[in-house]
Amino acid sequence: MIIETNRLKIVPLTKEQFQLLLLGTDKMEQALGLAPSYESMDEDTQMAMEYNYKEALKYPDSYLWYTNWQIILKSENKAIGSACFKYKPNEYGQVEIGYGTNSDYRNQGYMTETVKALSEWALRQSGVNSVIAETYKDNPASMRVLEKCRMVKYKVTDTSLWWKLNNIPNYKIRQEKETDYPEIYSLIKTAFETAKVKDGDEQDFANGLRNSENYIPELALVAETKDMLIGHIMFTKTYVLQPDNSKFEGLLIAPLSILFEYRNMGIGSALIHEGFRLAGKLGYKAVFLCGDPAYYNRFGFRSTASFGIKYAHDVPEKYIMAYELVKGALDRVIGTIDCQ
Repeated sequence: MIIETNRLKIVPLTKEQFQLLLLGTDKMEQALGLAPSYESMDEDTQMAMEYNYKEALKYPDSYLWYTNWQIILKSENKAIGSACFKYKPNEYGQVEIGYGTNSDYRNQGYMTETVKALSEWALRQSGVNSVIAETYKDNPASMRVLEKCRMVKYKVTDTSLWWKLNNIPNYKIRQEKETDYPEIYSLIKTAFETAKVKDGDEQDFANGLRNSENYIPELALVAETKDMLIGHIMFTKTYVLQPDNSKFEGLLIAPLSILFEYRNMGIGSALIHEGFRLAGKLGYKAVFLCGDPAYYNRFGFRSTASFGIKYAHDVPEKYIMAYELVKGALDRVIGTIDCQ
């Protein structure tokens, strides 16, 4: 089999080709009919490849998880680097990827193209839940590759950073139930430990909202896989107090929580849009929140100050945002909102 991208062919070496690689890069290139790269493996790489070769012979049914994948630049018919998986899927459904580019072909996006293609292939294989990778802290180029492939850091050691790309899970969005409350509490607490904007008591704030008159059961939603809850959102009633003491009733998003390992998969977006849909059916016209503009601007949220609405507390105005479910809903609304 061969994986092809716009510029590359990524070829898993057969046992015979792998054996030739261990005898010399040039011998493997000749067998593949490639232009010579004049590259050779250093001692550490040679040892790693010899180990993988032995494992490949030991586990013939898992051969593709141990062989070397040669990266071939189509325009030059030349091997410009290689990648490999370091073991077959483990008990957690993880496979680890390693990679390297020949020096003349770095900083041109070839490795990003490779890691993305190989990760997508791996995640389509039975028993694979995630692709992981290790980078040394002094290797920013390798980190950029993994960031561009939408991997996220999940572990830090003294010398290394560990990265993970999860398979997008099959999940459903449904209304929260009373039996979910303990798991939701833990989910919110865990999710906000790695959030950019946080107070530290979001899980208790959610409990307080649930026990208040502003709680709307139909708009408290969870994202659920077959095994666990991975996301949660609440839309509760909030009000803009206007100069004539009248109140404009809207909705408050607080909090939105996604477990760290399930971020960058569209789950947060799905919860927000489902909340918008249900809120519109219930007749609500505007949504407010206190959060990170870099995230919420993509949904159309903008500063409440741009609508002429002030915030009741001393928080930078860029963090207090509003979104109109009905266009023009806030045109004549002025006053003060409290998102606490």
